[in-house]
Amino acid sequence: GPADFYQFGISPEGEAEQAAERAVAEGYTRGVVLVSNDDFGTRLFNAFSARFKQLGGQLLGVKAFAPGSEADAYSDMLAELFNLDASNARARHLAAILGTHLDFEPRRRRDLQFIFVAGSAADARTLQPQIAYNHGEDLPVYSTSRVYQLEDNVDNTVLDGISFDDMPWTLEDSGPVAELRRSVQHNWPTNFADNSRLYALGFDAYRLLPLLYNTHGISQAVPGVTGQLTLDADGRVHRGLDWAEFDDGSPE
Repeated sequence: GPADFYQFGISPEGEAEQAAERAVAEGYTRGVVLVSNDDFGTRLFNAFSARFKQLGGQLLGVKAFAPGSEADAYSDMLAELFNLDASNARARHLAAILGTHLDFEPRRRRDLQFIFVAGSAADARTLQPQIAYNHGEDLPVYSTSRVYQLEDNVDNTVLDGISFDDMPWTLEDSGPVAELRRSVQHNWPTNFADNSRLYALGFDAYRLLPLLYNTHGISQAVPGVTGQLTLDADGRVHRGLDWAEFDDGSPE
């Protein structure tokens, strides 16, 4: 871009890349992806896949779903990804050979280490119980801030076990950032849920302006409400995010 041109935004691609980094950092290099078949899901998947493979990871399978799908549709996809259908087929074949009924529980493929979900909060609330139902209750599930819907009347307990990256503005429940967020929520209650993260973007943009145009750069990470802010050589501002896991419906 031209001189003194900077790019700063809430990039979903950046969140997906950090999810890939998180999985690999925790020792997981073989996973599957469930992605919504819309533009947003495609952007998340492409960013996650590229970064994950760059770090040496291997995707064992990918399934796309229509947003708002029924539980049965998710269950069918998971059964295929987990190789449960092949396990069931082997059991039926053995029962036919023996000529008797077998008490049988299908076995999930053992090389699978984690799941990445590139979808909305509504889809994740339907999907997460199906993961447990299909013998994936021990698998780590990663996602992005898209799974955390900022509304008080939403039941997030079904999301327990999902880890996601998000900004301090959203995750901190005490301290100056939390106080600022509560002040904004008090003053603009009707707009807060849908625009909360955009308010945070505005605060950090305002903070960055004098740093970028008076000093022409950021020499070290700047703690912002949208994350730890750093500047690359191309003038892009990157956000280092925090991580949380749903526990009893709350991000911890």
